[in-house]
Amino acid sequence: MKWKSLLMPKGITVENPNDIPNYGKVIVEPLERGWGHTIGNGLRRVMLSSLQGAAVTSIRIDGALHEFSTVSGVKEDVTDIILNIKKLRLRLIADEPQTLKVNLKGSGVVTAGDIEDNPNVDVLNPDLVLATVNEDADSSIEMYVYDGKGYVASDENKKEDDDITSIPIDAIFSPVTRVNYAVESIRVGQRADLDKLVMDVWTDGSLSIHEAVGYSAKIFYDHLDRLINIDAKFESIEEEVVDEKTEKLRQLLLTKIDDLELSVRSNNCLRAANIRTLADLVRNQESDMLKYKNFGRKSLVELNQVLADKGLAFGMDIDDIMGDDEE
Repeated sequence: MKWKSLLMPKGITVENPNDIPNYGKVIVEPLERGWGHTIGNGLRRVMLSSLQGAAVTSIRIDGALHEFSTVSGVKEDVTDIILNIKKLRLRLIADEPQTLKVNLKGSGVVTAGDIEDNPNVDVLNPDLVLATVNEDADSSIEMYVYDGKGYVASDENKKEDDDITSIPIDAIFSPVTRVNYAVESIRVGQRADLDKLVMDVWTDGSLSIHEAVGYSAKIFYDHLDRLINIDAKFESIEEEVVDEKTEKLRQLLLTKIDDLELSVRSNNCLRAANIRTLADLVRNQESDMLKYKNFGRKSLVELNQVLADKGLAFGMDIDDIMGDDEE
């Protein structure tokens, strides 16, 4: 018995018509029935748990020995500062851990944009408020940046060589902040039992939507590849699957001229020229139409308007679209 391949998707489309930052609507189609949920649920789990990102894992604040300390001249206590730092979104360029530093001096608001430049780390949300200071403040924060996956609790971020002033914090490494998915039923050609997967994906800006989906699919594939222990050849599906838009266009081109409600003069001219369908009509150039008996400029204007309303035009190459379906 020959194994027959399943219908494969054509690829992915990423849409963001409203230009929402770090968001994309990912569309995968067509899929065999049931595969929308299989792929959607799997990719969602991988995106949220297994993609690598960067985060601050511990800090050191001058004048603070633990997370319940207060710092002179700083409105927030250390616990509040840690909560703010946990919202810091970073892109780690180097392969090694990095250190970031920000001074708590002067008077005003200290933001992530005030962090001293480190060429190996990109700060993605520079407007994030870290602390509020007054003229009495004279301190600084050192933040230690590592790469990782998912969520790691502060206890797991303790290092053996950390001194007493190092404060480990919870770290959220995942570059994907949120994923939703839905499965819609679609029709392609003669098949009305296919799936369309629609995923709403948000990232922290360290990965593009294409990268988030691509890396997740690669991780998924690498795991499944380990399970393949057979050398079987799959026979391609014999049924030709026609794109839904192409099918709609084909049906439109098969529309009878008599159904277009044209003027009597235009209708009679087309009938005399043996033009029976829209397919017959659009194969003609405008200059060809004026050669037909009794066909004038007024009729040409009328037909141009009719074709434009339907998204068609004279001089179209439709042989590949129509195939053998013309009657």
